[in-house]
Formats: sequence, C-alpha cells, structure tokens
Amino acid sequence: MRRWALPWTPAACRLARTAVRDALPRWSLGELVPAAELLVSELVCNALRHGASPLRLTLERVPDLRCSVSDGSSKPPRPAAGPEDEGGRGLALVDMLAARWGCERGLPAGKTVWFELHAEADTPVPGARECPDRENAPERDGGVPDGLGTSKGDWKSEAA
Repeated sequence: MRRWALPWTPAACRLARTAVRDALPRWSLGELVPAAELLVSELVCNALRHGASPLRLTLERVPDLRCSVSDGSSKPPRPAAGPEDEGGRGLALVDMLAARWGCERGLPAGKTVWFELHAEADTPVPGARECPDRENAPERDGGVPDGLGTSKGDWKSEAA
C-alpha cells in the first residue's frame, strides 16, 4: 500500500497521475496505468471541486488495484450531468471503466471515493484476500436509484 498527501491545488491531479505511473509498473500492473491515470484524475478533480481539505491518495494491490481518494467533506459524490451538460461525467467514466467503485464515510469526518481495476492476467498476490475490508463493508441495497445511499439515508460502499 502506498499513500500520498496531495496539495489542495490543481497540481494534485498531476501528482496523483505521477504516483499511478510510478507505482503500478513496480507492482507488475503497467497495463492498468492509462485507465488508472484517467480515473484517479477524475476523483481528485471531483474532490477539489466539491470536497474539502485534506486530500489524500491511496493505492493498494488487492489483488489487482484499488485507488482511493479521500477528502475532508462528508458530502457524497453525486453523478449530475444532464444530456446537454459540458461537464459532470467523471463518475460515469469511473462506473464504465472500473471493475468496482464506491464511497465510504470517513471517521470522524470526510469520505473516501475508490475504484478497483483488474489486470487482464489473473496474477494472484501472495497472501491477498478477495476484498480486504469485506467485514466492514455496508450491505448492498438494490432499492436506491443513485447507488450511493441506503433506505436509512446512510451511504453504500459499492456501486457497480
């Protein structure tokens, strides 16, 4: 696992992409770099536009790749683009390209938006579990249209 504190400036997007380009080939996940760079840029940009400081990036090998962007706002991300809007499609890209993605509430405050990408070859990582935080993941609730809330008004941790 690798973690970075990112500055609360537009340079954070570039720094996050650089972190992805540096870390993934070392983990034999070089084929995931283009998609991971795009998606991590979207999440960092969303955090800068709609979140609050501090901003952090975490990359994990679980068993392929999990990228997490954390910020200080507890407001969950909301896909908001209409058919005529010029922007607002970042989460749609995440949804299309990621194997899984979701949002988790931070304690005591903040949130983490994450996505997972899977490599073409199924290369097991010694000692890795299928989902490292399965015990703490909230239950899925299929009755919520936006995929991020539950009937109790709390957040879901996974959208796919």
